[in-house]
Formats: sequence, structure tokens, C-alpha cells
Amino acid sequence: MPETPRSRNCSGCGKQVAHKEYRRNRYGEYVCGDCVRKGFRFSKGRTFRRLARRALTVGWQLAVRVGIAVLLLAGFYFVMNRLTDPPAPATEALLP
Repeated sequence: MPETPRSRNCSGCGKQVAHKEYRRNRYGEYVCGDCVRKGFRFSKGRTFRRLARRALTVGWQLAVRVGIAVLLLAGFYFVMNRLTDPPAPATEALLP
């Protein structure tokens, strides 16, 4: 079958199908009539991509939250260190 602008590759079997022979499922994948009749729902590649995207999103969110917590904790320790340390003693060289 020659490549035409309206032909697509089936997500189920991978063969190239003409416009009249494919349907688009709810996940945006193109599925041929044979795979639809066989009960094809979604491809494994889509599932893997969705899980990978979700893992990256959750990873970034966790990294940002941990970074903010570390900065707040370091600031808290810095302030507490300044408040609890006694002031440096005055030296006689500075006194008149």
C-alpha cells in the first residue's frame, strides 16, 4: 500500500492501514478494524510512557519539596545559632 497522507500505522498490529480502515481510540491511538474486532484497548507503549511521565513529575515535585525543606531547616539552624551564641567579648584595644 503506498503511503498516503491519510494512512496511519495501527497501534495494535503495527501494519499501515488506509483512512477507511482505522479508528482512533479514546487514547488517541489509531487502531485497524481487525484489532478493534479482536478487542484491542490500548498499547503497552502508551502505558509505559504514561508511567515514565508520571514518575518524572513526581520526582521533580519531591526534589523541589526536599530542597525547600533543606533550605528552611538550614535557615532555622543559622538563626538559632546566632541567637544562642554569646556575643564576642570586647577587647581592651577597642576601649578608650
